[in-house]
Amino acid sequence: VLECLNCGEETISENPDIECKKCGGLLEYRLTLNKVKFNGSMTFWKYKPVLPKVAQAVSLGEGGTPLQKADRLAETLHFKNLFLKDETRNPTNSFKDRSAALVISDAKSRGYDSIVCASNGNHGASISAYAAKEDIQCNLVVPKGVDMGKLAQMLMYDAKIVQTGDSIEEAIARARELEAEMDWYQATTELNPLSVEGLKTISYELVEQNGVPDYVISAMGSGATLHAIWKGFKEMEQLGIIDHTPRMIGVQAEGCSPITQAYEKGGKEPVKIKKSETEASAIRVAEPLYGKLALESLKESDGFAVSVSDEEMIEAGMS
Repeated sequence: VLECLNCGEETISENPDIECKKCGGLLEYRLTLNKVKFNGSMTFWKYKPVLPKVAQAVSLGEGGTPLQKADRLAETLHFKNLFLKDETRNPTNSFKDRSAALVISDAKSRGYDSIVCASNGNHGASISAYAAKEDIQCNLVVPKGVDMGKLAQMLMYDAKIVQTGDSIEEAIARARELEAEMDWYQATTELNPLSVEGLKTISYELVEQNGVPDYVISAMGSGATLHAIWKGFKEMEQLGIIDHTPRMIGVQAEGCSPITQAYEKGGKEPVKIKKSETEASAIRVAEPLYGKLALESLKESDGFAVSVSDEEMIEAGMS
């Protein structure tokens, strides 16, 4: 059921959207099942029973990514057990393939031959790959400074690229305009609630692979990923699959940390920042649409948020 988190209004629309037509609040899917059974090997579509229905499932072999035990890193950080969920094993080397599989499945099922998507990295590359598989024209709106590696992937999958503005927020606004002007299917993470549904399967896999972790650490840009992972754990608790949940830890770049700053100040809304400055372009989101939900996830899970400098990220990546 797609419902408004603000007023509770249930929505049946031609296409999934994130904005409630009644009050302007955020729309999200709510699981109505009380029990579920998963069959088959661990792949993304194994969890179809807890995903919104699509008439035609599109797949490139996403999901079922390995959980690697990181002994040396655990020793350095003085942890007993530390695991890394290796989402680079997905078809385009990104966790966003989970969102793309569900979003493109929905677009295909609804008969669309063109989509529009605003992205500053991974999601654009994923969406373009899945759209190419189904011969759907992919129109990407990207801000200046988008990662060149991801841009190369987008071009490789024959996406049409339009550069708009300096920030992802400007690109998202243009994607919304193009959706209305051209009657294209909206595939942007921040504008399509199916994105969160795809990402929550990470939680289901984590539990299947090694039970409920004590902590889950996730980078935060728009806040959608951390919120989605927490949502997955809450659903499993609702379904009786697990009897407790982990604590969530959200990480942002110091140069663009509206969610972390809000957490540190005890706020319920992301802090408004004048300028975002970080080389981590994939999480350079000054106005995170899912920031409020990410903050709620941190609070509900008794977790916390931190920020790190670009220098620390680069040093960690080289070590």
